[in-house]
Amino acid sequence: MVPTTRSSVTARSAGIARAPAARRVDPGSRPGDALWDELGACHRMLRAELRDVVRRRGMYLSEYRALNRLKDGEYRLADLAESLGQSPASVTDLARQLESRGWAVRRPDPRDRRAYLLRCTSRGTRAFRASRSEYRRRLDEVYRLLSPRARRNLARSLKELHALLQERRRPLA
Repeated sequence: MVPTTRSSVTARSAGIARAPAARRVDPGSRPGDALWDELGACHRMLRAELRDVVRRRGMYLSEYRALNRLKDGEYRLADLAESLGQSPASVTDLARQLESRGWAVRRPDPRDRRAYLLRCTSRGTRAFRASRSEYRRRLDEVYRLLSPRARRNLARSLKELHALLQERRRPLA
């Protein structure tokens, strides 16, 4: 019989799928491989949780993420693509999708006739807000699976790694 821990009970009651406690380790793998695998597994599981939350509101996760950016103002499509970590072609399709639902409008960029600006409509803002509270609630449920200290340590470590990766992206002078 597998012992029941506080976090497994909390996860089950929150309807959150849990990863197996231990994974087989490839004897030829390096420690970095295991860390990458764990980051990827956590990302996939959390993304699935959030995808399900917004789908219940009739929205795709990509739409939610775009509206989350657009609620603060206009974006050039290329800048939105970079912000979302998607290809420009994907964001062009996403912009069409948002427009067809009445959640965003696109207009030519007055500074660059080849580019377009995308902004959220009031209807898009309402759709985003309808999903946001449940989205945040689910994130909070997941994060509460960790102790407050573990959350602080994880946040600190991820911020540090993000800053170091950003630093590496800067071209050398």
